Amino acid sequence: MPRLKNQYFGNSITVLRWKLTESWQELLGHCMAKRMKIDSGSLPKTDKRRCEMLAERLLLSECFMSPSAVLEHDPHGAPRIALHDDVHVSISHTRGMVLIALSEHEPMGIDVECISERVVKLREKFVNDNETAELSLVDATDLTLVWTAKEAMYKLAGVPGASLRDDFTIRSMVLTKASDTLSLWGLSTAAGERHDVQILSTIDRREAIVTTLAVYAHTTAERLGWGYSFCHEEDDASQ
Repeated sequence: MPRLKNQYFGNSITVLRWKLTESWQELLGHCMAKRMKIDSGSLPKTDKRRCEMLAERLLLSECFMSPSAVLEHDPHGAPRIALHDDVHVSISHTRGMVLIALSEHEPMGIDVECISERVVKLREKFVNDNETAELSLVDATDLTLVWTAKEAMYKLAGVPGASLRDDFTIRSMVLTKASDTLSLWGLSTAAGERHDVQILSTIDRREAIVTTLAVYAHTTAERLGWGYSFCHEEDDASQ
């Protein structure tokens, strides 16, 4: 099974990753082998969503060492883990990739997106005038960085209906000493509350994917010394 190595951010945040190469039937078989209770009739309608949901179950069962670790959603759609209300969680999917960020200490937001020209067409929906004036946004990669940063900030804020364009602003993007890793500073004004946000983005140019993690600036960002390394990975992962 192509579960990728976990990524760690300081001692606080863990990101579980799964690269989807299996069919949903194969993933369901792995779940059954771990004695998970899954009603196949209740699975999502599309094969894509079935694969994502089953990969989430497998990741959580391994992380919590329990087949009963299940993602739920509150009335606004925000994720939470059944029987683990003390754990902050953020999830994201893109083509062939599932990510789950977990922390017992602080909220965070994570987003992963494929780099494509689609974001160029959507630019007016999420890039505001300040960003147009202050940032050099010249291609789909630059815009995908901003898109994922704002999606991660939205999940961090947890304010339903907040505007990516008006409630979240990217103030700077700086390439770090780590190759293809950028440190971004953002401002969240969702629900009338101002928060500085520290954001890390990494570009996987082979897969054409951007992965972004956002936290409030007074928390993990200060402890990590972000801007010098994106994260570290565990030595082994289940295959």
